[in-house]
Amino acid sequence: MLNQPVEVIATRADFATMLGHGAQRPDLVVRFGRSPLLPRSLRRPTAAVII
Repeated sequence: MLNQPVEVIATRADFATMLGHGAQRPDLVVRFGRSPLLPRSLRRPTAAVII
């Protein structure tokens, strides 16, 4: 979910106008599809986390 456009008051009206909804307010933004593969984030080894 990409909720920043509807959660940030300053961008809410501009986002609705861009979508062609005028005075209506979008409540949720969902992106469908896949992005290119990105490097995985670094993780600590399990032994360093579980005692």
